[in-house]
Amino acid sequence: MKLVVYGKEDLNILEDWVTTLFSPVVNKGVQPLVQDGHHPYEPPQQNREIHVVPVKDLRMLELSFPLPTVQDQYLSKPHRILSYVLGYEGRGSLLAYFKAMGYANSLSAGISKDFADWSLFSVKINLTHEGVANYRAMAQAVFHYIDLVMAAPPDALATYFHEAQALATLGFRFRNQEQPIHYVSWLTSNMQKYPVHHVVAGPS
Repeated sequence: MKLVVYGKEDLNILEDWVTTLFSPVVNKGVQPLVQDGHHPYEPPQQNREIHVVPVKDLRMLELSFPLPTVQDQYLSKPHRILSYVLGYEGRGSLLAYFKAMGYANSLSAGISKDFADWSLFSVKINLTHEGVANYRAMAQAVFHYIDLVMAAPPDALATYFHEAQALATLGFRFRNQEQPIHYVSWLTSNMQKYPVHHVVAGPS
C-alpha cells in the first residue's frame, strides 16, 4: 500500500491530514500479483509475422523481442544503450539509411512493456508507401544492424554510451513540470517498483 501527497501546505499539516484520513485504512499486507513465471511470448508465439489493417492512415513496422524483466536492472539499464544505438538518427544510423532509401520517416526503439516477470523490447518504424512495399528488407536491415552492434567491441560503443548518459542526466535535471495529479500517480506507481530513495530517479 503506497501513498503520495502533493500540496503547498506546511509539511506538519500535510502529515496531520494523512494521519487523520488514512490511519483507518487497514494494511492487509497484500503482495503484488506475480504470474506463474511463464513468458506470454513463448517459442510457439515467436518468429511470427502479423499484419494489422488500421482504421486510420497508419503505416508502421514493429519488431518486438521478448525479454526477462528489466526492472531489477534499473540502476544500470543495459537496454538503454541498445535503445540509443538503434534509435540514433545521425550519419550511418538505421534511420539515415531508411530515409536515404525513401522507406521511413521516423524510428524509435526501447522497452515497450515492462512487468515484474517479463518485458518486451520493440523497434517501431513509421513507413512511407515505399517502405510498406519493402518492409521485409527493412526487417532484415534491423537484424543486420543488431548483429553489428553485438559484434562491436566495447570501445566502439563508448561514445554512444556517454552520449546516452549525458542526455539522460539532462532529461532528469530539466524535466518538464507535470500536472500534480499525474505526478503523484507516477510516483505511487514507482513506489511499487523501487526503493523509496530511488522513486524519483529510478525510471530515468
